[in-house]
Amino acid sequence: MPPGTIPGSGTRSPCTPLCARRCPWYTGERTASLSEESSPVTDQELIDKYIEPNPNRPGRAEARVVGYAVPVWALVGHLEAVHGDVAQVAYDYRLPQEVVEAALAYYRRYKTFIDARLEANAS
Repeated sequence: MPPGTIPGSGTRSPCTPLCARRCPWYTGERTASLSEESSPVTDQELIDKYIEPNPNRPGRAEARVVGYAVPVWALVGHLEAVHGDVAQVAYDYRLPQEVVEAALAYYRRYKTFIDARLEANAS
């Protein structure tokens, strides 16, 4: 099986750096998602369009999806549970896949804060 391939699927994982600690198939490179292949949208554009501060819970770790109020940390945590399957996260949360990509872009930018939030939630 080539590095970065999701076991049993034959497809490349859209893993994020979160997977470096948690997913056995993380290779250190991030593969392109469907939205990245079809559109040259930057991380900042995705964040600006889909991610907002939570007015009730200040802090970078509490940012949420515009219009859905789903915390970024929840999407990132669920990504681990579904073995890096961005499409599955989008389906499970009833979100467009581009919204999940925006959450991952935000995560890449504020990894330390999101990881700390996930750790706090796990204990």
